[in-house]
Amino acid sequence: MKRLVLNILFIILLSACSTDLPQGVDPPGPFNLLLPENQEICEPGGIINGPNASVVFSWEKAQGATSYSLKITDTSGMITSTDDITETSYKIDLKRGESYSWGVLANNALYQVASSASFHFYLRGEPVSNLVPTPPSAIYPKSGQSIAGDLTSIQLEWEGYDPDGDELSYDLTVEYGSSPNDTFTNLVDQNNLKGTTYTIEISPNTFYSWKVVASDGKEAAKSQPFSFQTTPN
Repeated sequence: MKRLVLNILFIILLSACSTDLPQGVDPPGPFNLLLPENQEICEPGGIINGPNASVVFSWEKAQGATSYSLKITDTSGMITSTDDITETSYKIDLKRGESYSWGVLANNALYQVASSASFHFYLRGEPVSNLVPTPPSAIYPKSGQSIAGDLTSIQLEWEGYDPDGDELSYDLTVEYGSSPNDTFTNLVDQNNLKGTTYTIEISPNTFYSWKVVASDGKEAAKSQPFSFQTTPN
């Protein structure tokens, strides 16, 4: 009798716990960024004071998303992250006369899905003779992507943009380790690259971190660190 009571209590407890778990939750659907537009000079929505202006970011609704995270990267590679946004727009104050890249993550109880692309823009400020490039963004591999361990090399690909059309050159740094918390070893340190691709050799079961600096010969912009890992062979 005692065992029967214990079994009933266990079943009741298990049922109560299972109801707390998300049931039938799918990843948020695909969505696109809207404003500020990609590769455009942005007119500030409202000048707060001399160096700053308010900018409204907007994007499409992602089916199944319960909140959004807005990520903005400036020319120094610093990321401003705003989470738990419940609408499809958000206003933030930024420094004028700077280039930025931005993207959005759609979130729900189980999943996080990135916008289809990252956008770049220049926030207009006082007239200057040269506009700063936007921080480079990764095209392949996407940050956090897993790469098959049986590959011996891959071609890194990134994107850069200069608001006033200057020709860009790039500095590329690649490091590797056994895990994200490992001490990293330098693999590639290339300067003054004219293209936006570079082939590197890779090994199985390894974590890689890479970053790109874009320069127009006068000003430079640093990407955020990108990462990928290879699976065991």
